[in-house]
Amino acid sequence: MDTVELGQLPSGAHVYFDAHAARADATIVVNRVKAHTAFRGDIESGLCKMTAIGLGKQLGAEQIHAYGLKEHIPLAAQFSLERNNVVSGLALVENAAHELAVVRGSLPSAFLDTDRDLLKTANALLPRIPFDHLHLLVVGWLGKNLSGSGMDYNVVGMWRRIGGERIPDFERIVVLDITDESDGNGLGVGIADFTTRRLYDKLDMAKMYMNGLTAGALEAIKIPSSWTPTARPWK
Repeated sequence: MDTVELGQLPSGAHVYFDAHAARADATIVVNRVKAHTAFRGDIESGLCKMTAIGLGKQLGAEQIHAYGLKEHIPLAAQFSLERNNVVSGLALVENAAHELAVVRGSLPSAFLDTDRDLLKTANALLPRIPFDHLHLLVVGWLGKNLSGSGMDYNVVGMWRRIGGERIPDFERIVVLDITDESDGNGLGVGIADFTTRRLYDKLDMAKMYMNGLTAGALEAIKIPSSWTPTARPWK
């Protein structure tokens, strides 16, 4: 988590860059371009986010989340790119089956335009549940490898994060398990209304709480009611 501080934005937000990357001859940024789970904008998750938040590590992520993601991801990325050793980027877009659909190389000067352009493609390929209303949605796994928020608000309902119209309207959510790739980081379990003891027993609280505190997503780390191993119908 070691970083170097590159400077400060007019808003007061500090911009950081990974210390190991700073000592390298050059850095290449790789990230998926996709809809963010906390806001709507023309630049959401992509090369700019990885530059501002990923390479900013915990300190950088905390700053950008605290000062406002929508405005500060592009501002911090541009500020960082003018002062770091990033030489290129590789932007990836996945289809609804998490398969690569687009791979595009980009120079640092085009990161913002690349993110804007590919976000439109990513939104068109976003997986969706083919119902506008359900009394209960059962989710097999949440996972950091599936979405930064464990369960993608764009799929289960952005109103759960930012309010607004309940579309799609899934009245209750139960999540049964967590992916091995999450390594115990159960961020997103709080999106559900119910979970299982199986999932609860796999949680690494330190990782989950650090993620939630850094992102200011406390609602996503609250642990909902869970069934015991002897309860039915879940095991």
